[in-house]
Amino acid sequence: VEHFLGLLDADGTLLEVNRASLELIDARPEDVVGRPLWETPWWSYERELAERVRRAVETAGRGMTTHFEARHRSRRGHDMTVHFSLTPVRDETGRVAYIIPEGRDVTAQRAAQQARRETETRLSRLLEIMPEAIITIGETQRIEQFNRGAETIFGYRAEEVLGEPLDMLLPEDARKDHPARVAESARYKDGRAKVAGRRRDGEVFPAEASIVKLRVGGRLTFTAVLRDMTEQRRNEEVLRSLSFNDDLTGLYNRRAFTTLAEQLLRQAERAGNPCVLLFLDMNGFKAINDTHGHLAGDRVLAEVGALLRETFRESDLVARLGGDEFMVLAVGAGAESLALQRARLQARVARRNDDPHAGFPISIGVGAAVFDPASPATLDGLMQEADAALYADKGRRSGSQVRSCRG
Repeated sequence: VEHFLGLLDADGTLLEVNRASLELIDARPEDVVGRPLWETPWWSYERELAERVRRAVETAGRGMTTHFEARHRSRRGHDMTVHFSLTPVRDETGRVAYIIPEGRDVTAQRAAQQARRETETRLSRLLEIMPEAIITIGETQRIEQFNRGAETIFGYRAEEVLGEPLDMLLPEDARKDHPARVAESARYKDGRAKVAGRRRDGEVFPAEASIVKLRVGGRLTFTAVLRDMTEQRRNEEVLRSLSFNDDLTGLYNRRAFTTLAEQLLRQAERAGNPCVLLFLDMNGFKAINDTHGHLAGDRVLAEVGALLRETFRESDLVARLGGDEFMVLAVGAGAESLALQRARLQARVARRNDDPHAGFPISIGVGAAVFDPASPATLDGLMQEADAALYADKGRRSGSQVRSCRG
């Protein structure tokens, strides 16, 4: 809507004006026509503004179109922002004969622009203080935005990476395929992905990225909100360790042993590998607790755990089931290996007992069951057989008993 439209002579005297302009100041044509534009009530209420209009008229009188914006107040006290232009009109000789003044109310547009600028400022500040990394790249995969969170996570200052290829933030093995993945993602919607990043010091770390693509003016950009998952993964490992490991000995606990042993037995059956399951417990453990106290009993259990780790292979599954009961699953070992395993264990127990600082001797009972892949037994069946062999051994006190458990 045109709020002001008129006609001036070359000196800036108002010759004609539209009704909308008169309504702004509650005036009649005769109140303003014939007066210099800058002396009319639209502008004369403020000396600086009137002087600005006068200079703009002089510029237009010299044949140059001029534009400016000003705050305007109507007689009803309504303030508005007006975009004003003065356009010279030349006669057939090329001389400026008239000037057309035109004013448009742009209050709503400027208010919206100001609100948008304030929103962008708030958003920019928010993005800067976010702990997550905010990284924007263009279609050439060069970095265009790098917030403080990104600086903290990657170890680079923004000025060191802006304009540089994104490759510098990627592990070596991810750089080759990354352009293809970006090109592919351009064809799909926004999404979330598990990725890996590379810090300035070369450390590779796990991350989760929410990726937003935006096309403005035909130009495509990708913005990733990237969260460093290092601490979460570390916490998950701790929780996994707490749920799968025995606190006292550091060995697997019953839950972990059951889960992993069943998997290993299925693999052994498919591969045709025999296995040996050993059930061990301490002879006279109750007497140690009663005589020396529970703290001493706990120390002995930790010692036994260490002895078992030293005796058996790294590939063997070693666990404390609870109390003074332990279990070992040796994959790929048959009945012929039992004598060697028992001899190694007895040697380490004897060495421990010979230590003058040991305090008191310990003794470990062993029962065993053999897994035959040609006639596979269940884990429960093997454990029952090894348990029976252990207690038969305790009854005879003459060495370990070995039983073959068949399905």
